[in-house]
Amino acid sequence: MKYSINDVSELTGATPRTIRYWIARGVLMRPKGVGRSSYYTDDHLERIGEIQQWADDGMTLDEIKIHLQLDDADGVVETKKTEQDTLGSWRHLPSPPELLILIRYDLSEDRAREIEEAVDKMNKQITRKTT
Repeated sequence: MKYSINDVSELTGATPRTIRYWIARGVLMRPKGVGRSSYYTDDHLERIGEIQQWADDGMTLDEIKIHLQLDDADGVVETKKTEQDTLGSWRHLPSPPELLILIRYDLSEDRAREIEEAVDKMNKQITRKTT
């Protein structure tokens, strides 16, 4: 089905401004078509629902973007250079759904193994406490 931005706003509760912001931030795909003939689809509605749920769960837009990139990239994420970080690749480590654990790909094998073992221990402790 085809939806206008106002239809999407009504159906999801997200304002048109928020929808455009999410597109600009890269967490929501652009509408299909161009100009006034552009439209949104059920895929957009589904993604907006996911974004809203993750935001309600406390994830920031940056975390949501990484989460979406992980889904698309088999666990490897390229990050952009920021003042606080340097350009690099990150690898997702297995963790409970409420956690997002990333480690740099350029770590030494020994250091990566140490971190993986520590995360594995933490995951086991969390699993025991929640069961």
